[in-house]
Amino acid sequence: MADDSLLFEDTFTITSLNDEKYDRVARIFGTSADSQTSFNLDINTDLYKVALHDGIHVAMASKINDEDDPSKAWRAATQGPSMMDMYEYVCLGTLYRFEEVNESSENTSRSARAYISFGGMLMMLEAPEVKLRKFKVQNVYLLLKKE
Repeated sequence: MADDSLLFEDTFTITSLNDEKYDRVARIFGTSADSQTSFNLDINTDLYKVALHDGIHVAMASKINDEDDPSKAWRAATQGPSMMDMYEYVCLGTLYRFEEVNESSENTSRSARAYISFGGMLMMLEAPEVKLRKFKVQNVYLLLKKE
C-alpha cells in the first residue's frame, strides 16, 4: 500500500457520546492525546460499539488497496490485501468542505476543519492545518479500530 493514499492518522479518546436522538446511531466526540485535534462522528452502533473514554485509532485514506482504478466498486477491493483488514469499522464517504478556524491568539498554529459525509452519517475533523494538508475535495475511506 502506497503511503500517499494515507491522508490522516491519529489516536483519540472518546470524550462524549450522544445516542439519544436516533436508534442505532450515535454521535461521538473525540480528542487526540496532544489535544490539538478533535472530531465528531456519527457511527452505526449496531455495527460498532463504543463507550465513553474508549481509545480509538482513526485513519483516513484515498484508497484502501493498490488498485489504481477508482471506478471499481469497493467490494472488488476486498479480493486482495487491503487496509480494511487492519480495522474494525470502515466507511466510504466524500470530503466535501474545508474551512479555516479563526484563532484568538497569534502564538498558536492555524487550524482547519474538514467536513465529510458518509451517506448521511457526518464527520467534522478539526486539526492544525499541517495535519490536514493532504486533504482535498474527494472520496475518502474512514477506518476505525479500538486501541
